[in-house]
Amino acid sequence: MNQSESVVKVSPALIAAIAELKNPAASARADVQMKQGGRYSYQYVPLPAITDLVRPVLNNHELAVLQETVSEQGRIGVVTRIVHVSGEWLEMGPLFLPSGNTAQEGGSAITYARRYALTAALFLAAARGKRMLIDIGRVDVEVRRDPKRLEAYKLAVDARSPFPTGTRFR
Repeated sequence: MNQSESVVKVSPALIAAIAELKNPAASARADVQMKQGGRYSYQYVPLPAITDLVRPVLNNHELAVLQETVSEQGRIGVVTRIVHVSGEWLEMGPLFLPSGNTAQEGGSAITYARRYALTAALFLAAARGKRMLIDIGRVDVEVRRDPKRLEAYKLAVDARSPFPTGTRFR
């Protein structure tokens, strides 16, 4: 993390803003057909919903967020800077993702990076129901039909998750 020479005004303002912010509800859903077969879906919070949630709170604490897109070695990233009206600032990132092969894939990577960088900077997480949460993207998974694929999936989840398969979140 980088920062301005002084952070005596931006730090308490950011702490107060984070204390006031509430986790946004996951309001969008994506369904994905996997190349190797099978499907999964996940819920997420769209970027406009996040910015609509955080802007008024940050503004009340004399803060704003700026995000710069950067690229490096086939990756695209976002640098997130939280600025205070005093001129002090805190900078996080860059958060890099693969840029893809098309403009659409690149745009999707930018939006994804902006969403994840902003929620990480403001210590937010998508609020979800009781579905199983796994992986860094907190993917809500629906594995269907094939018992072998289901068993392989459970083993993969158990290997990557700190929570055993079947854990219920209330």
